[in-house]
Amino acid sequence: MKFVIRDDDLNFFFDPIDIEKNFRDIWDICPISMSVIPFVKGDWKKQIAHFEGISPGVINEDVLKIFLNYCTDDTYKQQVKNLVSDSNHIKTGKSLTNFDITSYNNDNSKINTIVENKNTLIYFWTTEYMSTDYLVKRVKYLEKQYPYIEFIGINMQNNFGNITTDPNLKQLERKNQFKLTKNSDAYNFLTSNYPRAIIIDKNGIVKNGFTSLNSKNIHQELLKLEK
Repeated sequence: MKFVIRDDDLNFFFDPIDIEKNFRDIWDICPISMSVIPFVKGDWKKQIAHFEGISPGVINEDVLKIFLNYCTDDTYKQQVKNLVSDSNHIKTGKSLTNFDITSYNNDNSKINTIVENKNTLIYFWTTEYMSTDYLVKRVKYLEKQYPYIEFIGINMQNNFGNITTDPNLKQLERKNQFKLTKNSDAYNFLTSNYPRAIIIDKNGIVKNGFTSLNSKNIHQELLKLEK
């Protein structure tokens, strides 16, 4: 009998392709559990953060194929497929899709009107995937670190009720908070319903079409924007 001891070193230092190549012959005999702390338990849909920070064109298709082949939960598989599709919808180096939004005062507008001539990070958020405490602290921190960048929040839950009542959300600048109109084109790249962020420069060009507020690369991305 062969045994495979799975530990954090195996997960961290070995590429999933190499793991699959070396252990595929005994996969059915001794199934291998590959996970990285802190994504070891709980609602997988809410722990899908290991896909955050990916950008169009850098998705490892071989790793994706392995995941889709071995994952037995169709819901999870579809979620990942939607994330990949969403990541490819907004093209880096191109102008941002001019989708419809609604302000806190229920005034309809276009996103390009709001971000015109401004270095901007647009973050789509929902309390389904993050606490309001974390969201606000993270936004406030980034605003302080990058005062020359506009941070525009878009509530994916399509309501403003919690902004007026939640003690954390009330700290956000209301003039920078929006929601999507019913038929906004933004829904075309939000099929996964998972939070994401888009970075654009003051010329309206997308610098990163698929990142997140807590991406490990977020500082590098923001520093690239000219003051």
